[in-house]
Amino acid sequence: MKKNLYTLQLTCILTAIWLILFEHFTWPLLLLGMAISFLAIRISERYFLGFTFYERYYFNLFNMALYMLFLVKEIYVAGIATLGKIITGDVHTDIINITTELPTDFQRSILANSITLTPGTVTLDVNDRQITVLWLDVKTKNQTLAGEIIKGKLERKLR
Repeated sequence: MKKNLYTLQLTCILTAIWLILFEHFTWPLLLLGMAISFLAIRISERYFLGFTFYERYYFNLFNMALYMLFLVKEIYVAGIATLGKIITGDVHTDIINITTELPTDFQRSILANSITLTPGTVTLDVNDRQITVLWLDVKTKNQTLAGEIIKGKLERKLR
């Protein structure tokens, strides 16, 4: 049951991308997009991947939407703070290594991309649980404290 609901959610996401790429909406286009999305998922799982998306990349559409809203808020808050630092010239950059406790590569990838999307930080490398970040406003060299400042809220939301 959960796998079918997951497949439906994934089909809806791929269909939305399909409609965005076509830049207009018609009912036949929607139905065609849903059919192609469903077939792409099934064919990929059966012939190319050797596993199901549900097993490897599980997500919940509702939680994903909440995370996206949270991330947009964090981007604006960090953007305003970063803008102030740049205008005043109070910039202290450094490269920091932080460790994440997220269990899957999928979650770590989302965290790394979220860090990059947030103004003032850029993910340079992800190596297992180590994330290397270029930080515009270094407040501490301690990896644990820096990790909490950079990824704390994001990581807690992803768990």
